[in-house]
Amino acid sequence: MILISLLGDDLSILSPIINEYKDQITRHILIHDDAPDDVRRAQQFHNGLLRFIDTNDLKWETKNIVLDEDSKNDILRVYYKIRASHDEPILLHSTEGFASLSLILSNLVLADGGRVVVYDAHENEQTLIEGTNLSRSELSSRLSIDDYTTLLNYDILEIERAHSIRHRKEIILSLFKNHHAFITVRDALVNQNPIDIKQYESILSILRDMEIVDEDNRLIPSEQMNLQGNLFEEYIFWLCYDLPFDDIAMSAKIEFDQQKNIQDTHRVKNEFDILMTHNNRIYTVECKLMKKLDGLELVYKYDGLIDTFGTGSKAILLNAAPDPSSYTGKPVPKNFNTSTIRRARMSDIEVYYDTRVEPIRFTNLVRNFFRLP
Repeated sequence: MILISLLGDDLSILSPIINEYKDQITRHILIHDDAPDDVRRAQQFHNGLLRFIDTNDLKWETKNIVLDEDSKNDILRVYYKIRASHDEPILLHSTEGFASLSLILSNLVLADGGRVVVYDAHENEQTLIEGTNLSRSELSSRLSIDDYTTLLNYDILEIERAHSIRHRKEIILSLFKNHHAFITVRDALVNQNPIDIKQYESILSILRDMEIVDEDNRLIPSEQMNLQGNLFEEYIFWLCYDLPFDDIAMSAKIEFDQQKNIQDTHRVKNEFDILMTHNNRIYTVECKLMKKLDGLELVYKYDGLIDTFGTGSKAILLNAAPDPSSYTGKPVPKNFNTSTIRRARMSDIEVYYDTRVEPIRFTNLVRNFFRLP
């Protein structure tokens, strides 16, 4: 079967259909316009698809064909050239194509006994047209984090999986049973506050066992990053882990395709505390224990980051910190005020901002916002 994909504005829309039919495809063709930006994005997807074919040990070929999507004659020329070279049945994926291109090619493919598929990313469903028949069904395959990023030609530079940290799951969950006590100990250790932390022996004992503090309950300098944020990220990871995601990982560093031609000294590693996929969409949770941060700046940052993952991608910004007025003694602007939260929701970003993480409330938010069953 030849799968013909039409390039549009969102490369991520192409991936679920390719993954769904990967074992039936004998040849893939990506058709795109001759506009410079289309040419660049077509090459990006082509490079990612070559990597996907290799990592999944697939045997089919892929190539790009450029045309003038405003010219009916050029569209006809390309189609008849494909038919003259190959006699396999055709499946046309027309979700993202320019309207006139999609219409003309759909009519040609259906007239030749082929099929046309349109993908609904929000419902993870395909509409399949064959002859006079139309059917709608949910996709049976699910993209992993690795395959999702590979098809966009993104590189995962670092990532942490559950198997490498499973041995300390119960320890981490115990550490945060008393969130306030952990924060008190953490702040005292990091800032060397002259307070008596011996009353928090249950937490100190765990930190000693994890070799984050020494036998005298002093912070080991090399473990400061773990104490300030990494342990909290791991805790949130385990709260999310048993939810019905298709794939989940933490501490991911990803390089986007657009950054690969930049000199090494200026290349950016985009960091994601927790990444998960569900129904062929990718989601992220950002974990912050900071007392003071610019919530609006963080919203703008993640608005841009999730856009690079495509339609349906979402983020939750989690900030568990005391109310600023509680330690300053005077009214202080909150990290996330009402207008900032409203702005976040306009960009498919939800905010969890409270003095502590309430596990049931947080997991309910995750389940509802990411539309988990």
